[in-house]
Amino acid sequence: MICRAMIPRSFALHPGTISTALTLALSVPLALTRTAGPRANRSRPESGAAIEAARRAVPDYAPTGGPEIRLDRIVYPEGSTISAAVTVEQGVLPPEALQVYIVAPDSKDVEIVKLQRTTDPTVYVTERALPIKLASQGPAQKQDGSLTLLPNETFLALFTLNPQVKGATVVGDFGLLEDRHFTKSQVKVVPAIDVRGEDKPAALGKTRFGTVHVAGGLPVQIPVDELIIYPRDAKQLDQFLRKTAGNVHVHDLLPAKGGGPPKGMLVKVGTAAADLEHLPQMRALLGQTGTLYASSPEAAKAIALAVQYQLDGFAVTLNPRFYAMGAPSIRDGSNGAPWPAGHPEQDGGVLDAMSSDPRFSPMVDRDTMFGVRKAWAYVALFDKDTRRVPTAFIDNGFAPSPDFRGYDPAHPENIRQCNMEAGTCASGSAVGAPTIGAGYFGPHMWHGNGVVSSAGAVLNNGWGAAGTGGQVVSPRLYSLGPTSYFQMANAIIQATDDGADAINMSAGLLCGVPTDVGIIGICSEAGRLALCEFLHLRMLAAAGLLGLIPFVGPFLAANAIAAADGAFVACTVSTFLASAVGYGDRMGYAVDYAQSRGVTIVAAAGNNWSLDPSLVSAFQAAGGVNVGDNNAEHWRIIPCTLPGVICVGGAVPLSPYVNGQWFGDRVDVWAPQGSTYYAPHDINAVAPPASQEPYSDPQEEGVTPYSGDPPHKQGFWGTSGATAFTTGVVAMMIAVNPNLDRANAGLSATARAQIPGRIRQLLVSTATPRSALPGDPNDPRRNLINAFRAVQGAARADNVIPDVGALGFPTDMGFDEANPTLAQNDRLETAVAIGALESRSATGTILTIPAEPPAGVAFADTDWFKWQTPPERNTAFTGGRIELRYLRGFGQLRLNDGLGTECPGTAAVECRQFTIPDLAGNATYPVRITAPTAVDDNVYRITFLPATSRLSLAAAVTPPVPRPLPPPLPLPGPGAPTVAIAYPAADIGPDNPAYGYDGYLPTQHLWYKDVVLQGIAVDAQKTALTGAALVWTTDRTDITGQQQILGTGTRPGSGDPPKVRLFSNVCTGVTHRISLTATDRDGHRADAVRSVRIWRLC
Repeated sequence: MICRAMIPRSFALHPGTISTALTLALSVPLALTRTAGPRANRSRPESGAAIEAARRAVPDYAPTGGPEIRLDRIVYPEGSTISAAVTVEQGVLPPEALQVYIVAPDSKDVEIVKLQRTTDPTVYVTERALPIKLASQGPAQKQDGSLTLLPNETFLALFTLNPQVKGATVVGDFGLLEDRHFTKSQVKVVPAIDVRGEDKPAALGKTRFGTVHVAGGLPVQIPVDELIIYPRDAKQLDQFLRKTAGNVHVHDLLPAKGGGPPKGMLVKVGTAAADLEHLPQMRALLGQTGTLYASSPEAAKAIALAVQYQLDGFAVTLNPRFYAMGAPSIRDGSNGAPWPAGHPEQDGGVLDAMSSDPRFSPMVDRDTMFGVRKAWAYVALFDKDTRRVPTAFIDNGFAPSPDFRGYDPAHPENIRQCNMEAGTCASGSAVGAPTIGAGYFGPHMWHGNGVVSSAGAVLNNGWGAAGTGGQVVSPRLYSLGPTSYFQMANAIIQATDDGADAINMSAGLLCGVPTDVGIIGICSEAGRLALCEFLHLRMLAAAGLLGLIPFVGPFLAANAIAAADGAFVACTVSTFLASAVGYGDRMGYAVDYAQSRGVTIVAAAGNNWSLDPSLVSAFQAAGGVNVGDNNAEHWRIIPCTLPGVICVGGAVPLSPYVNGQWFGDRVDVWAPQGSTYYAPHDINAVAPPASQEPYSDPQEEGVTPYSGDPPHKQGFWGTSGATAFTTGVVAMMIAVNPNLDRANAGLSATARAQIPGRIRQLLVSTATPRSALPGDPNDPRRNLINAFRAVQGAARADNVIPDVGALGFPTDMGFDEANPTLAQNDRLETAVAIGALESRSATGTILTIPAEPPAGVAFADTDWFKWQTPPERNTAFTGGRIELRYLRGFGQLRLNDGLGTECPGTAAVECRQFTIPDLAGNATYPVRITAPTAVDDNVYRITFLPATSRLSLAAAVTPPVPRPLPPPLPLPGPGAPTVAIAYPAADIGPDNPAYGYDGYLPTQHLWYKDVVLQGIAVDAQKTALTGAALVWTTDRTDITGQQQILGTGTRPGSGDPPKVRLFSNVCTGVTHRISLTATDRDGHRADAVRSVRIWRLC
């Protein structure tokens, strides 16, 4: 069996047996070193403490077992020779096994080469090097001592211990003859795509960068001398370090457990062994068809190294640069020009993330669409503002200030900090000038300060801005370096182990960009599946040639066919699992690690292509950039589109709140962008808070946003700001409900793992849907976040805080009372007058907001009422009473500094009664409601009962009781399967020659096409689903004779290979939407969809 792309180099399969063990490469015998083209640099790196620690960190995940075979090259130049080595577990090979079968399926040549034992008793090598003869030099002659090959032909080396026994194990390896005229999967060096100007020789010890770009996609920056490897064991790590002349830079933090993915190592490698000459052929083997553009030969070499080491059986990936989704940026292609007439932002301000002093809170937090002020009041009223929610910010460019809760220049250890580039966690280690910019090509900016401020800048501290979670967020800082894919996964694990409740990730990698660049972890499973299918067909072709060998041929052929069929399933299953939960998806595994422990991850959906046209032109010239596609799913933004992550889009913060950034069905909620944050003016040096300044869009009359001195006159736009806004809301949700706090010792492991899903569902179900939003009903944005409803929904989900509206209390939460000009009853002079002879009720809130250092001013609310007697002379009014009701257990209010006496209440509502003194006519009795301490603030309902007089003018009026609000939506259950359609690997569009009609049924007036389908699925425990658990359907039941159900299993249909029949009632063709539905034994379902168009020229 053969299947080596990012999976085992050499499987050993008995016919009828499928092995999914991830057994990677064998030990390299000293007598044979495999190369891509030129011999690899075999110099061994110095053994240091870091390498020794790395070796100890790598467990043996899957012992190889059984024989293995290795060729000495991947791509063979014309005129070269072929050698092979076989490794066995122990013992001496019998005479009949001392041979290797070299098979060229296309040239129809097969050669047998004898093996001889080396000084290593487990290693055998071929006695002679097998010459290569070009097919153009004459037809193949079997067993003539040379192997005849066509240019670009893939050949196989096969070995079996028992060539004369049916059912014996067959193992194999593959090689490829160079094609000097190969025109596919081209690689071109175009320096113009280095729009950052960073792809130049770096200072000693610094990372060297390169930019790579595939036609039709967008650029991605990579370090040119770094690879991530996930070795099976310490022996394979040593082997890789020898081949690459590499040094372990840092290893990942994922727990090393048997059955889990291997631990990763970030390795500094040499590029001397890169086979740039044959990179197009190797890319084609992995299904990478688009032209690859690189900013320098070194960038192209980095791709070559990744490809050839993968083909050589090592689990390696690149370490691409993540992109911060923040601002400043030029939006909507405006290039900094003023907004056009009629644009919703032309005359409006932008979101200032909420003032440090609530009495001067500006525009957006008063906008009830977002509900921020009400959420703050809710958290304070019900005494949740004393909670501290550990919130991790994985970012770059941190300069702490008083807006970072816990900031104390004398004690930087108060804020947990880690430098993920250096792999250290220490006091002040995350602080530093930014080394990345916003978006793809934005200038460096204090992005870390932007996210911390938007989510958690301290409320009412008299300094800077204030974030949505400014009452409760306790920031933890995890600083990333210029290359951060590897570091970001580590940071998720570190933050989880450090106790974070929520993680903010205002950055992402566009898998849709580097898929064809190659090997970015979870981004390239399609290429591995394509190679599996290719090698499967090669093995079947080789079996036919083996059958011609005298005496042993029939046995070899049968064993090879059985091994090939079993190997294809093992290859695709292993490839799929590797991409889903193994080494290919460190980010996905890290996210799963965090979520299973109750950590909620909030990530950015991505920013629209708001690049300066002069920057885009280089990429358009090099194959086109689809700047019009802003769908997050199409670009597969990670971690945003990973399961369970809260994916946040950005909305313009003014009505009609139009979509401002990327969108799509995978985006969960939209949040406002454009917040203010404080940071040093100089982006190259950390400055003390006293010299930091606001980065904010100007709101002065006549001043255009984005003008002036970028980035200093620009706020925190982009989905970075929207994501941080949402993270602050999530922190408030955790603060109000202990069942959403992973630190709650009373939670079971199952309940803890359900927290992220519960929070995500609450955010979506409490958001304002598109149908209720103003403006264009077709605008891409939907589910506009509402902080108050989300926080209230979190509290009500487990009845932690009762439904105040259903109990007759106010739902406005009274934050406006923090501004004296907005609250009528904050002063006696303007208080509501209550007639002494009427029965009247009113509701209100007594809100206190504590002062925070360094300069906050405490706010304590007071509400006033005036009880007034009629202007009647010589009349006494007696018997007046007041009843004051408020939520029980959330603080006791005072009326005129007294508690009064208890009156009948309920389990949820406390009632206190007060007597109004006898008053003469035309008199006023002032009523003042206060909270003696900050924890006594509360909502209330006050009822004035009429006085009695000799004229008996009392008339009671019973106020209406508001109807209760509906309960929150039920929460989703965990455990959905994972499913994918492996073949066809992509949607089949019009005019695909492989999908022309196969025939016509004249009696039914139908055309038809028989197609091959291949699928794969695993349940939540990563067990493969097969048979009736997989159901294939089509949506074209409108075509007479077309059955909806096409078949079941991984390969539905009949025939060899199995095929299903699709019908068309239109001569020019129709499109079928093929669905694969996977259902596990618990009834959890998941779907994958592929569009297939069948057609003909009419």
